[in-house]
Amino acid sequence: MPIPTDRPRCRRRAARRANVVWTAAFVAAGIGSAVVGTVLQLSGAHHETVTSLLGGSSIAALEVEHYGSLPELTRSADAIVRGRILQAAPGRVFGGSSDAPLHYAAATIRVEEPVAGTLPAVDVDALTLEIPLFDGPESLAPLQASLPSGEALFFLRNKGTSAERANLPRAWQLAEVRFYRLVVFGAAVFNESGVAAPLAGESHPLGDLEGLPFDEAVRRVRAVAP
Repeated sequence: MPIPTDRPRCRRRAARRANVVWTAAFVAAGIGSAVVGTVLQLSGAHHETVTSLLGGSSIAALEVEHYGSLPELTRSADAIVRGRILQAAPGRVFGGSSDAPLHYAAATIRVEEPVAGTLPAVDVDALTLEIPLFDGPESLAPLQASLPSGEALFFLRNKGTSAERANLPRAWQLAEVRFYRLVVFGAAVFNESGVAAPLAGESHPLGDLEGLPFDEAVRRVRAVAP
């Protein structure tokens, strides 16, 4: 099957611009708090220090993941799944007693096919992807209105894994194992009329999948998986 020309690629990019609310949310899903609002997952070439609120207390935290290629990103993920977003509902809230609580949307992803990595038995059919609502709970409605209906390839980090890497207490690790985030910003590839459309730009590790037949994009990810 030939790779689509630049014209359909331009149409895909325009469609993604029209879905800017959801795209921005998925970028945030790779930057959101990893564990109980204390560890923020950042991506990029430079270290950054951030703060989060838990119970009104400001806690500085640092965790950075950066991958320069598709094989690196694929091998780092706890799980890569082919699935669909069923809904986005109000999720957890951290720092509720503070002046700036952090609200989350809980996006339910129906798992249609495991591509790489492993999922706990409880998550093999459906899992929860948390998306931080940095603009507050009122940003949930636009997010829901722009909910994409097509399938996508999601590169996931289990938040329990993030808690373990941050050496947080075992109880906190167990509290997080039912929740997921994207490994890094934009770590998802949508199926737009049979063509792979990564959320992020060409400089992203998933950029090489842009414009490929979606099934071929899935095959390439599976081929470099451990």
